[in-house]
Amino acid sequence: MKRENESPLRRETVLRVSLPALRHNLQYYQRLVGPSVGIMAMVKALSYGAGAYPVARCLAEAGASYLGVAYPDEGIHLRERGIKAPILVLNPLPELFPYLIEHQLEPEIYSMAHLRAFEQACRTLRPAEAEPYPVHLKLETGMNRLGFTPRELPALKEALPKLPQLRVRGVMSHLAAADLPEEDAFTRQQIDSFRQYGNYLREVLPGEVLYHLANSPGTERFPAAHFDMVRLGYGLYGVSETEQHRQHLQPVSRLTAPVAQVKELEAGDTVSYGRRYQATEPTRIAVISMGYADGFGRELSAGKGEVAWQGYRFPVVGTVCMDFFMVAVGDAPVQAGDEVEIFGPQLTVYEAARQRGTIPYEVITRLSPRVRRLYLEEEAL
Repeated sequence: MKRENESPLRRETVLRVSLPALRHNLQYYQRLVGPSVGIMAMVKALSYGAGAYPVARCLAEAGASYLGVAYPDEGIHLRERGIKAPILVLNPLPELFPYLIEHQLEPEIYSMAHLRAFEQACRTLRPAEAEPYPVHLKLETGMNRLGFTPRELPALKEALPKLPQLRVRGVMSHLAAADLPEEDAFTRQQIDSFRQYGNYLREVLPGEVLYHLANSPGTERFPAAHFDMVRLGYGLYGVSETEQHRQHLQPVSRLTAPVAQVKELEAGDTVSYGRRYQATEPTRIAVISMGYADGFGRELSAGKGEVAWQGYRFPVVGTVCMDFFMVAVGDAPVQAGDEVEIFGPQLTVYEAARQRGTIPYEVITRLSPRVRRLYLEEEAL
């Protein structure tokens, strides 16, 4: 019988993704918001690094009302693989409107020019008798990114009844600081503004319209922000900034990389580019087959980063390379072919983020496509 670390998969940098954990986290939020509130699962940026299609399919089959992507190519990728669920595109450039229409992707519309351009695309590319095309109107409530400003709302309200090619399927905005308790007054102001602006437009919006505002922290901390649907990002992937909710979520991903070689250094030997590490005594190091091209950044060089292995923590020594980095392993019985954990059950994504001086979002989304994604249907991480 082969040892597990003799499997060919052990020679690769691998992100293991637990589909049962994804379903568990979605079900947790479904219970939190209740049956009357839909959930849009954000699967942009390769589903926050976990992989686009397998994750989107899992969440759609598990009951997500909508899927959300940033750009049309992400939505087209899902459509071409058979995903039928409604898909919202957050940043559809006007020159790409024909592709949205071809693949039945719903655009976020954020200005009068944007609205007119999409209506023109619908008139040009669709039969006059076609059902009105669904769009989502983005309102500016304080993020100051994309969105109709309050001063544009009268013109928007006047224009909407004159655009029969379009049907407003959603009205949306975005919370800027829902994860920061010190900014709660601002978040409540955003919620109130969204309700006020939404009610102003409601008079000219026939049929069922989905009002959606809350992101993951907004969903967790502000029930008043739930409205008709919430948009969940990193919460679905097992990340939360509040311990109250974190304890109910399951980690979705575990990132590991193989040990390519273990080396014995003499006192005075240096390691990697720039010779930033010099051994002061006989030292053992392990060469790890992962580098900044995979998402293990140079900022982790010279002791700032570490990895986990069977209860040990190994600090990075020297400069992180494009395809490798080195760690000091002391007397630990690690050998070539073993796996070290970059983040996962032993070294959490929160710790990994602190090492990098960033947030968990960046840790999980910066992984290169060349990192193998392995989807687990039943196995634990």
